[in-house]
Amino acid sequence: MNQTYDIIILGAGASGMFCALHLAKKGKKVLVLEHNKYAGKKILKSGGGKCNFTNKSVKIDNYISKNPRFCHSALSQFTHDDFMSFINKHEIEYEERELGKLFCKNSSKDIQQMLLEECDNVNFIFNIQFVNASKNDDTFEIEALFKQQFTSFFCKQFIVASGSLSFKELGATNIGHKIAQQFDLKITETKPALVSLEFSKEDLEVFEGLQGIALPVQLSNQKAMFHEAMLFTHTGISGPCSLQISSYWNQQETISMNFALNFNFEDFFKQEQIDNSKKSIENSLAKHFPKKLVHCLLKKANSLPSSINNVKDIHIQQVKSLFCDYQLNPKSTSGYDKAEVTCGGVSTKDINPKTMEAKKQKGLYFIGEVLDVTGWLGGYNFQWAWSSAFACAKAID
Repeated sequence: MNQTYDIIILGAGASGMFCALHLAKKGKKVLVLEHNKYAGKKILKSGGGKCNFTNKSVKIDNYISKNPRFCHSALSQFTHDDFMSFINKHEIEYEERELGKLFCKNSSKDIQQMLLEECDNVNFIFNIQFVNASKNDDTFEIEALFKQQFTSFFCKQFIVASGSLSFKELGATNIGHKIAQQFDLKITETKPALVSLEFSKEDLEVFEGLQGIALPVQLSNQKAMFHEAMLFTHTGISGPCSLQISSYWNQQETISMNFALNFNFEDFFKQEQIDNSKKSIENSLAKHFPKKLVHCLLKKANSLPSSINNVKDIHIQQVKSLFCDYQLNPKSTSGYDKAEVTCGGVSTKDINPKTMEAKKQKGLYFIGEVLDVTGWLGGYNFQWAWSSAFACAKAID
C-alpha cells in the first residue's frame, strides 16, 4: 500500500468527495479515508432517499454561524448554478419542491454515483479508523487502524471533512473537532440542529392525542421565524417548521406557535354572532382548524361561554392568544441521534474564509459540517458542502 500522497482527506461524504474530485482534476495524488464501508452514506439517507442537494436561492442569511459572513466567500466561489452544471452534465433528473428545494427525481444514489464517477482518479480506503494526525516540518503523518493493523500515511495537505455529531447511526463522531483542538483551534459550542422538539410535561398534557396531525404553522422566537408545515408526534413536534426553529432554540427558551396566520378572530366571531349561532366555540372553530387541535387549545382557556352568542371581547382575545401565540416550552430536542446536522463546530475565527485553511497551521483544512456553519433545511447544508469543498480545492496549488 502506497503511504505517501499529495493530499489526504478524512471523510468520504459530500464535501470530502467533492473536494477530492477537484483536486484530482488538478493532477494531485489524493487519498480519501472513510470509516464506513462505502462513500456517501449520509447522501443516500438524506431527503427521504431523494437527496435535497441544493436550493434555487442561496444566501448567507440561510446560514447560522458565530461569524455570519464567513460563508460568503465560499458560496460566491461556487454557487447553486455551478453545482447544477454537474447535475445537468450527468443528466440527473430532479424536481423542484416548495421554497426552491431541489431533489433527485429518482434516488439519492444519483448524487452518490455522480461523485464517484467524477472521483475516478481518487484513491479511497474504506473501513479504516483514524487514530491520530501530527506534523513534522511540512509533512503530516496520519495514523490509522486498517484490517487490525496500525499504519501511517504521509501528505503535504490534510483536509478534515469528517462531518459532525448528527446522524449517529451513520457512525458520526466529533473526531474533526478533536483534530482541530489538537492543532490549537477553538470549537464553538455544539448542539443538535434541524431536529424534532420534545414536549414538556405541561405541553404534553395539552397536546395529548394530536400525534399524526400535520398543518401549516408559524414558529418563532427572538432569533428567527418560520412558516412551514409542522407535525405533531407522540412526544413533541416535528416537520419542516419545527426542524427549522430548532436550530435557533436553546434550553429553557420558549417558542411562539401561531396556528392561525391570516385568520381574523374578531371578524369570525362577529359573523358567527350575526348568524345568531348557538354553536359552541369549539364546534365553530372546528370548521377552520383540526377539531382535535381546537379541543386541546381550548382546554387552556378560562371560563369560556357555552355558545358563540355569549362571546365577549375578552373571550375573543383569550382564544386568539391561544391560537396565535401559544407559548411552547420544549423540554429538549430529540438529540444528535435524530438531528440532521450539528450547530457549532470548528471556530470560523481560526479558518481562512477564502481557502478553508487553518490560520494557525499551514496545510490543514476544514470543510463541510465540521465547521461552525449550519444551513437551514432545504438543501443549504449540501450547498455549503459543495462550496466549501470547492474553495478548499481551488486554493491548493
